[in-house]
Amino acid sequence: MALQDILRNVGTALDQVENYIDGVDTTFNPKNTLNGIRISLTTVRDHMQRYAQDAINLQGLLYIANGQINNLMNDLTNTRNDVFQRTQLLNLTYNNEANEHHRWYLTWLNSIGYGYLIDIKNGRLGN
Repeated sequence: MALQDILRNVGTALDQVENYIDGVDTTFNPKNTLNGIRISLTTVRDHMQRYAQDAINLQGLLYIANGQINNLMNDLTNTRNDVFQRTQLLNLTYNNEANEHHRWYLTWLNSIGYGYLIDIKNGRLGN
């Protein structure tokens, strides 16, 4: 039974007790009705305590989830930075290798007597 129904029944039972006290309806035992009200209120209290505990537990789970999300975001940022740094390092390494290859190639051309080709390529005419 939903809490709203239980509380509605408590209200109805209190009306019956009030009618008994006023002498309008004396066909029932108000002690039984009061015991029913007591049981209903105890049930409502138990439900409310359970709901409060559930809220506390869910808040704890939310806190844990938010912590995990923050950790994952930090890990993602660190990974992105690592990839960026590695990309820069690879570009630098590639450029260094390309420059070294070019320097070696020019040295090789000079060593085999093709220096004039280098001069022509660089816009210098040999005299």
